[in-house]
Amino acid sequence: MGIELIRRNALQALRPPANIPLAEWIEANIHLPQTASATPGRMRLWAYQRGICDAIDDPEIERVTVLKSARIGYQPRRTWRTDEPQDLRSGYRRQPETAYRRRSEHAGRHDQPIGQASAQTEAEELVSILTGNPAMSDGTAVFHASRGNLAASGVSIGSTGDLSALNVARKAMRTVKGLDGKIIVDAKPRFLLVGPESETAAEQMLAQIYPATKDDANPFASRLELIVEPRLEGVNDWWLFADPSRLASLQFAYLQSAQGVQIQRKEAWTTLGLEYRAFLDFGCGWADWRGACHNPGAA
Repeated sequence: MGIELIRRNALQALRPPANIPLAEWIEANIHLPQTASATPGRMRLWAYQRGICDAIDDPEIERVTVLKSARIGYQPRRTWRTDEPQDLRSGYRRQPETAYRRRSEHAGRHDQPIGQASAQTEAEELVSILTGNPAMSDGTAVFHASRGNLAASGVSIGSTGDLSALNVARKAMRTVKGLDGKIIVDAKPRFLLVGPESETAAEQMLAQIYPATKDDANPFASRLELIVEPRLEGVNDWWLFADPSRLASLQFAYLQSAQGVQIQRKEAWTTLGLEYRAFLDFGCGWADWRGACHNPGAA
């Protein structure tokens, strides 16, 4: 078994990189450090950013120019030449002016705590409507026994029967029907959301193993992506979510011209310095209950 595993890993290393779209490559390989982003971790692209990546990938397009509103730390215009492959992964070319660079770096020191506070606000709002289980337009809560997306009995991750409970939830999402009660939506589970208490147990449950027999196989390995939300501290609940590109359930949005927190700056008149202000136009809510399933965990 040891030799077989070594052989498998060696052959895997010899495989050429997958030929995937630029947007998928970015989300799979780019991680934002805490010093550069208010939401560090794996990079998630907005819809308009995916459009930029798709245009760069298109062999019929020779030049991609993006115009955007001026904000601190940003340049209003960025240009990619798609006939220069070295620029595709590294992004845009920065202007070499030292004064501009210093000014941006100075402004970035103020932007980071504002961005972090904005990210905290957004996350708290999302967690609030997740745990609040509000009623939808039909008067029934998002998670309800009549919908088939609320477990009849709670089973905590890491306890006896957790794989069986996960299988029940997965089946419920796979077989859920549309508004006509006939067409099967097939909301394939993609994400497992847990609190910090269940993180280790969830990792163990989803961990890839190399079984000696088929009976030892973990059916959920490499099929569910684990998400740990630290604001769910002290709860044993867990949720399954479908891929939002397939069926979006919990959604959030900004104003079209104001993606994320907006930061404005001006020179102060009464003091020698700069004045900053920030505002966030953010909304979130449930769009569909069919792409989510909830297990309240053991009390």
